[in-house]
Amino acid sequence: MKNILFFLLVMIEALTAQTYIPENLSKKYDTDLETAGLKGAVKEVTQTLYSAKEKRRVSTFDKDRQKFDKLFRKPLSRHIALRDFYPEFVAEFNSSGFVNKIKELNTNDTHRKLFTFKYAGYGRVQEILIFNFTYKDLKKGNYREDKTSYKYNSSGLPVEIFSENSYRPGKKSRELFKYNEQGDKIMEKNIDSEGKTYHDEIREYEYSGGMIVKEKIIMKHKKEEFLYRYKYDKEWKIVEKKKYDKSGELIEEAKYGYDFDGRPESYSRYNVKQDVYRDNEQYRYDELGNLIARVFLWPNGKPQRKYSFSFDQNNHLVYFADNSMSSGYWYPYPEFYIKYKNDDNGNWTEKKIYASKEESSLLYIFKRKIQYYR
Repeated sequence: MKNILFFLLVMIEALTAQTYIPENLSKKYDTDLETAGLKGAVKEVTQTLYSAKEKRRVSTFDKDRQKFDKLFRKPLSRHIALRDFYPEFVAEFNSSGFVNKIKELNTNDTHRKLFTFKYAGYGRVQEILIFNFTYKDLKKGNYREDKTSYKYNSSGLPVEIFSENSYRPGKKSRELFKYNEQGDKIMEKNIDSEGKTYHDEIREYEYSGGMIVKEKIIMKHKKEEFLYRYKYDKEWKIVEKKKYDKSGELIEEAKYGYDFDGRPESYSRYNVKQDVYRDNEQYRYDELGNLIARVFLWPNGKPQRKYSFSFDQNNHLVYFADNSMSSGYWYPYPEFYIKYKNDDNGNWTEKKIYASKEESSLLYIFKRKIQYYR
């Protein structure tokens, strides 16, 4: 189920950009036009990727796609949700602005994966079907089908997610959720087709003022238990998260800092037992709230690496660089420049990725066809 949600997140995230927030407590995938960053009554979006050097489309299966992911997409995905950098797909929306189908394409426009959505009420996902096609399946016209269905309580909160996975024939799983009177999730667990707790993991939550203050994780198969305690500031933004083992000994602590506008400004994660920092970072933003710098620090607080970003007036990413510190100076390598063409609704229809400011450095070209209801 988690793999399904992750892939849906990636596919929908192929539609726009989003700033990085460290260690989110929860994640959701977008199924509507507004959160997908599309303007107007969009009916369908078809996105394709071309290699400027090879002068052809980039296939899902070929080495050029792997090169694109390694060179550009994967490094960038560590910092920004890549909604408009996922190649080769078609997304269809209904007249209410919610996605009906997502097709992942091959270069001959055949399906590699097909997602279909059914809704219960306004925007509430009831069922997701995923049709999987391997390269051999395409030749034979075969596919494997996965299914995920949702049940909700009277308040519209999910209480059960049922999944069937074609890669595990006969195996079915259920995710169960319980809530308090305020609608806060207090328990979640996974159960497989044999009635056993999936991965033997149960999560329990305690709240204060609608915010999580305790999170208990029980992993029976590993005979481990962990307890997380959260602290917040006066505006209920998380400022501290501590992790304890079953005996109550402190294992790890994370701290969060914010700027004047309440945006994440710093984040550190310290392993108490090993006396070492796992993470130590700082963040900077532009006037629109887009992330423009993510700096990694040494344990002594000195900078070691910086990732730089720039956005245009439409919140489109136009620059990305990986900077290394040497002799007190930042050296950007690699770096990428991105240019856009927009339609009359303000949605981009072409995007070019360059290795420098020179036109001759063109690497990749994204093209998008957008159909509207009106």
